[in-house]
Amino acid sequence: MTFSYQIYTTFETPNGNTTNIQNNMFTVNILSVTPGAPHGEVGYTLTVAQFNNTEVANSTSTTSAENFTTIFDPYDNFSYLGNIGFWPFTYTDLEAGKQNNLTLMIPVSNVPHGNTTTTVYDTQLVNASVARPRGLIDVNLTWIAFKGAHPTTDVMRFNATSGVLEYSKETTNLISTIEKIFTYALVDYTRASPLNLWYLPFIAVGIIVAVAVVAWARRDSPAKRKEKRMRERLGK
Repeated sequence: MTFSYQIYTTFETPNGNTTNIQNNMFTVNILSVTPGAPHGEVGYTLTVAQFNNTEVANSTSTTSAENFTTIFDPYDNFSYLGNIGFWPFTYTDLEAGKQNNLTLMIPVSNVPHGNTTTTVYDTQLVNASVARPRGLIDVNLTWIAFKGAHPTTDVMRFNATSGVLEYSKETTNLISTIEKIFTYALVDYTRASPLNLWYLPFIAVGIIVAVAVVAWARRDSPAKRKEKRMRERLGK
């Protein structure tokens, strides 16, 4: 799966708003899928082709090490915390519905604590809704970091057959003067073809024929077979 990833930032300044656009592109290669309980898991590698408006040199040879992430389920708070940083796939049998006030504990690392740093957990609430228009799975999320904070919204669209993300847009206000819009769009999706083993029956037939030919070639002549039968009758 190849995705484009754009970060659109708006800064409020005394002279008006200033914008900055960062374009990125990367490919996610799926190595394994384990959908079973308690949480679905996907093994993957990620290759960056473009970063911050700049093409990455030799991107095809700089694939990251294998990692694992969760299959996204908007009704399951654990699945929100996958390692990949966004939600590229969901379950194809995800049911339409709503989930309000889903509690998430977001780890925040390197927080100053005395003479050291530590990891704390930021509690956030999420309202999620799922709709299933024909051939699609639409997921809408509203995040509330704390009372009075600006909500963060996510609008996602998945393919209902493959479960692959086709489009995602997240809008958030870091503070009242900075707005960020994160947009993912599927550029290419290719499924690995299963091994084509149509020729195996012909190989099996070929082996049987070859064995039969060898056996026929090694058989005794009629005179030798007659002599062998005579010896068996005479007990020699």
